[in-house]
Amino acid sequence: MFHRLNGVTTKIVLRYTLLQIPELILLIIVLIWLDLGFILSTGIFILWLAKDIILFFFVWQAYDWQNKGKYINLPEGEAEAVENLHPEGYVEVQGELWRARIKENTRPVAKGEKVKICDRRGLTLIVESINTRSTM
Repeated sequence: MFHRLNGVTTKIVLRYTLLQIPELILLIIVLIWLDLGFILSTGIFILWLAKDIILFFFVWQAYDWQNKGKYINLPEGEAEAVENLHPEGYVEVQGELWRARIKENTRPVAKGEKVKICDRRGLTLIVESINTRSTM
């Protein structure tokens, strides 16, 4: 039903447009209250619409609710556990804290231990100790 062009669907455009309506109504009310004249008010309204159209191309991924996290570049490689991961906790990757969960059938990870990033589920990294020993 919804067409897709470079990841953008008509559903995303519609969602973005509908969420802009309250601000446009508020803008119209303010412009009427300021009584700036028809030409100036129309110019401000057109510039405001242009701003919304331009911003859409920078923020449309946030309106793609079915693919949350798909457009986020998650880190790869290694990280360091900033707390014990048994089974969840936080790791530091390139100076950033990320939620992490240890991979199934692997041993818990101690604070300060290096881990390898294996996968992700949403915004949670799936990690395993670099010195992995199976618990099974």
